[in-house]
Amino acid sequence: MMFTDYEKKIMQQAIDRYGWENQIDQYHEESAELTVALNKARRGHYKPQYIPDITEEIADVYIMLYQLQQIFNIEQAEINHEMDRKLTRLEKRMKNEGSEDKGFYKL
Repeated sequence: MMFTDYEKKIMQQAIDRYGWENQIDQYHEESAELTVALNKARRGHYKPQYIPDITEEIADVYIMLYQLQQIFNIEQAEINHEMDRKLTRLEKRMKNEGSEDKGFYKL
C-alpha cells in the first residue's frame, strides 16, 4: 500500500500522540473488526451489502499495518522481499498440488 507523505505524517502523529503500545492495541481491534465483517459476509453467503463494511475495515487494517511498520522501523523493501518470498512459495505449492482442493493454505 502506498501512502502519501501527508498520510504518513498523520500516522506518525498518531503513534506519537497515543503511543506505540496503544497503536498495537488499535491494530488488534481493527483486525478483529475485519474478521467480524468477513464472518458476517460468509454467514450471509457473500451478499453485496457486506462490501462497504469489508472495504472500510480493510482500509483500517492497512493504516494500522503501516503504523506497525513505522513502530518497528521496518523498511518497505524488507516487506516486499518477504511478500515475494511467500508468493513464490505459494506458487510452488499450488503447482505441486495440481487441481485438487487442499483446503486452507498457510503462508
